Amino acid sequence: MEKYDDVQQFMRQQQSSGGIFAGTTVNGLRYNLTTDRRIYRRGDQMRISFTTCNTTARTITLNYNSSQRFDITVLDGGRTVWRWSDGRLFNRTPGIERLGPGECRLYRAVWDLRDRRGNFVGQGSYTIRAENMAVQLSNRFVQTRVTVSGGSQVITPPRPPIISPRPPIISPPRPRPPSSRPKARPNTCGCSPRRTIPTIKRIFTSLYRRWTRYAPR
Repeated sequence: MEKYDDVQQFMRQQQSSGGIFAGTTVNGLRYNLTTDRRIYRRGDQMRISFTTCNTTARTITLNYNSSQRFDITVLDGGRTVWRWSDGRLFNRTPGIERLGPGECRLYRAVWDLRDRRGNFVGQGSYTIRAENMAVQLSNRFVQTRVTVSGGSQVITPPRPPIISPRPPIISPPRPRPPSSRPKARPNTCGCSPRRTIPTIKRIFTSLYRRWTRYAPR
């Protein structure tokens, strides 16, 4: 439970450090909304603070339909770009909170400058809207504007495709067809056939010459 003076000091510090401050009064409650900066670049984190303070001299009772106490919405014109409560689970049990005089509730949220699809928003001006989810404060909110400037966008490299390894396909050896040529006879002399035939011819030629020389006529 925060005190009103402490919350005001915190808001002034946020504003002096370059943030934006906005405030309004709703049914005796003071709404204060701050951001840590005025201008953001893609890839930055926007830190948002929202307080609900009782500025009256009486205790204020707030009724809730669930465990959700606040919400932060980012708008581009009238289109919702991001909402803090998206994807969060809340207990549906009704609840009650009581704020005494000078007591406050401080709520914080962080926006990474991405839209509901997870993409970075374009450069431009955006509305930051904060509201208390109490039944008595329905459709009552405080809002301010921030600027998202250009800059180097953080690009996530695509993931490489997952390829499951496949075992190599090994084909069985193909049987060779039987040859139609006759098998050569084994060479028992250990000599080359090309050299053996001319040698035999020379031997027969030499013998023929000798026979014709000494043969009787």
